[in-house]
Amino acid sequence: AEAIYRKHVRGHARQARLVGFSVLSADQAVAALFFCRRLREEFPEIKTCLGGPWVSASWNAVAGWPELFSVIDFMIAFSGELPLDRLLRHLRGELPVSEVPNLVRLQGGKVLSNPLRPGVPLEDLPPPVFDGFDLSRYVRRSLPYQTTQGCEWSRCAFCFHVFPNRAFLSKSPEKIQREMASLSRATRIREFDLANLATPIQVLESMLPHWRRMRMRWRALVRVHPGFTPAFARKLNAAGCTFLSFGLETADTDGLKRLRKGIALEMVDANLRACAEAGLNVGIFTLNYPGQTEAEFVRTLEFCVERRRLLADLGVNRFKMGRWMESA
Repeated sequence: AEAIYRKHVRGHARQARLVGFSVLSADQAVAALFFCRRLREEFPEIKTCLGGPWVSASWNAVAGWPELFSVIDFMIAFSGELPLDRLLRHLRGELPVSEVPNLVRLQGGKVLSNPLRPGVPLEDLPPPVFDGFDLSRYVRRSLPYQTTQGCEWSRCAFCFHVFPNRAFLSKSPEKIQREMASLSRATRIREFDLANLATPIQVLESMLPHWRRMRMRWRALVRVHPGFTPAFARKLNAAGCTFLSFGLETADTDGLKRLRKGIALEMVDANLRACAEAGLNVGIFTLNYPGQTEAEFVRTLEFCVERRRLLADLGVNRFKMGRWMESA
């Protein structure tokens, strides 16, 4: 960690007023906290801030973590565009800290959380920028692109990638088409990974005519849904889809209920078969979660092995605590 700090963090940070780290998981949180501690040791005048899904997932627990603020100054939860802008204005003396939404800080020995505010509408946000990235160094030349925010289902017991009140937003098909075309021209890359928690089938359907005209190639994570019929799968293939990954988690019916997945194994089978037979590469995502018996996990693996002729990819993932979860 020290070598990474010296090579990639220290030099960029030394002239900054505020240094932020977006944290996806608990593993990244450890590294980010280490970097913040080193910055505080070497540059005590620099303020540090953590954001990203891990902070959002911890929103209801941060009041009990005053120790975090021994190495960091701020945390921003959920959509960060407006809070980050206001935090910078606060550091310039233009706003009181109380006017920075979604902000967590330590004051008088107590952890204080400012009120949550909705993020900037997706239609108003600019497209992503990849300036500064040497895209030729990536093994697979593909750009991440986000079309939605939140999850249309957002009920799974284990998931921490959710927004307050289960908020879900999507860009318009016109904005998606315009931004993907612009990014492709700028980078000369014609393949995209849809960087959504799960891309709703309605979004896929609305984009089919645009993707057919653009002749792009794209991949997506999706929920099991009765709409993935053989006919629709063929349309996806014709519109440039090269890979769909379905979230299964467990092939145990009682386990699916405990996790509140809202899917049936019969529909999983129908979706896999329809997409694979239409020529799409198909993957499924499984989860070894706390409380799962060995027998249940084995049944899940057997379910996947029995369908190996349909699968191009199988993800077997070990659960990592992402938030203070409700009992499943």
